[in-house]
Formats: sequence, C-alpha cells, structure tokens
Amino acid sequence: MISLPSRCNPEILFAKKALGDGLLGDVTFGRGRIAHSAGLDKWFSGTSAWFADAERAGGGALFDLGCHRVDVIRWLMGEPKSAIAKINNFTGNYPIDDNSVSVVEFANKALGVIDVAWTHRSGPNLLELYGTEGSFVAGHGEMHFQTRKLSDEEKAEYIANAPAAPPEPMQQWLNAILRDEPMTITIQDGRNLTELMQAFYMSSEQGVAIDLPL
Repeated sequence: MISLPSRCNPEILFAKKALGDGLLGDVTFGRGRIAHSAGLDKWFSGTSAWFADAERAGGGALFDLGCHRVDVIRWLMGEPKSAIAKINNFTGNYPIDDNSVSVVEFANKALGVIDVAWTHRSGPNLLELYGTEGSFVAGHGEMHFQTRKLSDEEKAEYIANAPAAPPEPMQQWLNAILRDEPMTITIQDGRNLTELMQAFYMSSEQGVAIDLPL
C-alpha cells in the first residue's frame, strides 16, 4: 500500500487550483524531481533492508520515491497517452534500480518528465509546471508562481487565499473507517498510479515507448 501525502501538500494543492482556474493556460510541460543518497550511502539494512529487495518492494528508487512525483504529475496534467523510461542501477550497492528518468506524453500532447534517484547527495527536489499563460515551481518550502492573467495585486490576493490542506492520507483513512467521511485520494487513484509505474518499468525493460492505457 502506498500513501500519497503529496496530495495534501499546500503548494501542490495551490498548483491544482491554479490549473483548474486556467491561470497557467494550457500546460505544455511538467517536471518532477525527487532524489536522495540512499544508494550511495547504503541506508538499507536490518528492518529497512526490504527497500532494496525487488521481491518485497516491487521496485527500487522509482517505486520508493518516484511514485509520489509520478502521482502528482498525473494528477495535475491529466490522462497519459504513452510512457517511456530508462531505469538502471548506478551504484551497484543494491540489486535494484537506483537511478531513472521517465517521460510521459499526455493526451493533450503535453510532456512530463520525472527524474528519480538514490544517487544524489544534494539538490532541489522541485515540481515544475509550464503553460501558455504562466508557470509554477515549488520545492524546499518555496513557491514561484507566474501568470499573465492576473495583475500583481490580484496574484498576491490569489496566493493569500490558497486552499487549506486536507488531513493526511492516514488520517483520512481512519476518518473514513470511523466516521464514514469521504477521502480525497481514491482506489482509482492508486490503480492509475500503478498502471503508469508499470508502464515505465515495461518501457525500460523492452526499450520502447508503452501506449496507455495498458
């Protein structure tokens, strides 16, 4: 089971609202980067050894970290049309992928790039969106938002009225069980994420782009 806490991140919720309000225009490109040094520094042993065991974890860095960026890119940019990826093992410290780049072509011809690794010691883990009317870049607690559709004063007011974050996924799950409250993250979201992740691994193994849906 994968929790998707990025869906509760205030900056990502802001991006979702700005897209829905048309402030970025038609999105043409998105990029999500997420990485750390687990492969280089051999983080996984003892109770965390399963992270580096393909049979138990399902995949390496792309599964562990990438699932969060893949989910967000798909949630923000829409239905994927095809996927292509190059996934490899750079360090050799674990028998599982630790370095990857994946590209999605969406139904509207926009492109999304997700780069994921356990092989980086530093660098900003950014989420970027670029459209015909604006852009959005967030990471490390900072957000940069540009739009041609609002004046500076209107933009400042829009940012000030950003949507509040819902409860974290685990709390939503408990609330659904205990109080029959609706969840913002659904089984279908999990299914859609799994399909796209599978397409990336299939693409890397076969050396071809994979059409979606599978």
